[in-house]
Amino acid sequence: MSDLTGNEHHLQLLMRIQRQDQEALRELFNDLGSTIKAIAFRMLGSLEDAEEVMQDTFVVLYNKASTYSPDRASVKTYLCGIAHKMCLERLRTRGSRPLKVEEWDIHDPDTETLAAETRQQDDKIVVEKALNTLDPSEKRLLELAFYDGYSHSELVEHTGMALGTLKSKLRRTLMKLKARLEGA
Repeated sequence: MSDLTGNEHHLQLLMRIQRQDQEALRELFNDLGSTIKAIAFRMLGSLEDAEEVMQDTFVVLYNKASTYSPDRASVKTYLCGIAHKMCLERLRTRGSRPLKVEEWDIHDPDTETLAAETRQQDDKIVVEKALNTLDPSEKRLLELAFYDGYSHSELVEHTGMALGTLKSKLRRTLMKLKARLEGA
């Protein structure tokens, strides 16, 4: 990766992907695939579904790389957003919610395999530390929206907040989290 940061390196890879460079796609997949898979697994509770979402996320990226804008999000955030939307679509299609961490079967070989992969990622530690610096209500709101897959209307019901207030609070909290992650 030479002297480039992870973000800069991923941006260079994405620019190559925009020119249909499959080697750049392969390299980005090697860098971020396990992160996408871990997010999908946490939301869907199925290793098979998580692997499909991971693959589909990179297919979408390859086909729509020209729509990426670096001023809106990092490449990693962009990929996580694609995967998150795919997971929500799957959950809504089957009418279910993601598994809570406490519902995971720790004796299931798939769970153990993915948990071992996830533990190796420094990103998870950094994100958890950043989340823990948030106010508990902000942290809970992000968990409900992103890990538990609640839609805005479901969050309104759950929290009793007005829709506009909820969206504003989510956005402010995401911006606060982003600032803390960039400072990490």
